[in-house]
Amino acid sequence: MEAASTSLRDDCPPWEDVSLSAPHRDDGLLVTNVNQTQDLLRSQGQAAEWKSSSDWLLTHSLYSSGLSLSTLLSHGTTKISAGEDGGLSRQLEITAAALIHFDFQLYQAIELYHGRIRWLNQGSRKVFGLVKGSRVGVIVDTSDVNCTKFRLPDLQRNLLSLIEEQLSCKRQLYLMSCGTETSSLWDGPRDVNTFRLQEACGWVDELGARGGCNLLQALKRGLGLGCTQLDSLVIVLGSSPDQTSDALFDYVGQSILGRALLIHVVSYCSVSHLTIATVKRLAEVTRGRHHIFSASLGVVDSSTDVELLWTEIKAARELLGHTEALRQGRLRDMSVTVVGQQISTELDSFSLSPSLPRPPNHNAPLSIKPPGVQPSSSADWLRNHGLKAKRLGLYQVLSPNAYSLLEGFVPILNKTVSSTVHEKAMVQFEWHDGTVKNVHVDLPLIYHYQKQLMSAVAVLERRVRWLSSGSRQIWGTVCEQRV
Repeated sequence: MEAASTSLRDDCPPWEDVSLSAPHRDDGLLVTNVNQTQDLLRSQGQAAEWKSSSDWLLTHSLYSSGLSLSTLLSHGTTKISAGEDGGLSRQLEITAAALIHFDFQLYQAIELYHGRIRWLNQGSRKVFGLVKGSRVGVIVDTSDVNCTKFRLPDLQRNLLSLIEEQLSCKRQLYLMSCGTETSSLWDGPRDVNTFRLQEACGWVDELGARGGCNLLQALKRGLGLGCTQLDSLVIVLGSSPDQTSDALFDYVGQSILGRALLIHVVSYCSVSHLTIATVKRLAEVTRGRHHIFSASLGVVDSSTDVELLWTEIKAARELLGHTEALRQGRLRDMSVTVVGQQISTELDSFSLSPSLPRPPNHNAPLSIKPPGVQPSSSADWLRNHGLKAKRLGLYQVLSPNAYSLLEGFVPILNKTVSSTVHEKAMVQFEWHDGTVKNVHVDLPLIYHYQKQLMSAVAVLERRVRWLSSGSRQIWGTVCEQRV
């Protein structure tokens, strides 16, 4: 018996340890509790909201929902007959119920898109946009321009909100600051856990001004990690990079060839046209997304995700215009007959007001208190409050001390002499008509001009906030008195 057991042990292969280098992540659906499974499926539906608008529209666009003009026309019957001039004419017959149902679906889609726009304008998504990917690298501009004592506290608070709301849900994280020199919190991406998130929050609290904005160096480090370590890169810019745009775009364009790296570029509270143009161009070169946020106005100036939704809303409104044209009896070169439209018109004209209860004081005279200050359009408002009205244009300020170049013939010298400019007294400045003038710059005058400009900008920002509040945000400003 002992010999038999020994032979069996000799025939068995030796035990080998099995190591799983990349085990499949448990999706949590292998459970016995039905309620738990339903909760997980519901959470997956909520996670679908965190897709970019381009991915989200793959299942929620007008086309994917079957809301197109060709789909609407397929619900009708088209007949081709000979016209009076000998040509062929097309006649469409469609039911009023089909038009009503199509309009209802369009209004539902528009409301869905508006709801997603509102969702994108909440929390950290409003400031930085929607961050995609599971292994995310973040580059934060820590230049002197972006990290002044007035801007830094808001930047830190918004970054902490970004970590709490979005980055905490990622699998891996890598944080870099972009000053004159690039520095990172870790030497590579780290798995997201409570300890790493605490380190990230501490890193944000220690951010400070670090000179310029060496974005090229930061991109070399971020893009050098490779697709195996990062699948998404978020770039937060508040100033213009130190490098020229051509050098920056050429490097990025060559570095991402053949790589599935998601690039998300954010303009954080920048009023520089160069910075905003760099952000948009960088997103275009990398086929990524851009997000431009203005803290002074409290609104998103431009966003790839929001613009895609507005495009769908515009297309839905155009389709509503086509349905109205069908009700009018003509769509392009095709005559239309709407079956059942007369019945629906009679139902619309039928009034139920005699049978409805009337509110108290229904027969009392209508009393409307006119507003104290009548609203005006921005064009009229700018005539009194614009830069031109306040004589704050650059040429208007410089014109009292601007002198044209003089050149004339001096008989005693027997030659033509031109005026010279002393560099300590005047500078040559190109005028709006293309000529060059000698301008004397008075520093106290320039400082006073800067204060006036800041005051004018504050007035313009208050006007924008007023236009974006209440019913004006939805309907605009009604300025006329008889509406």
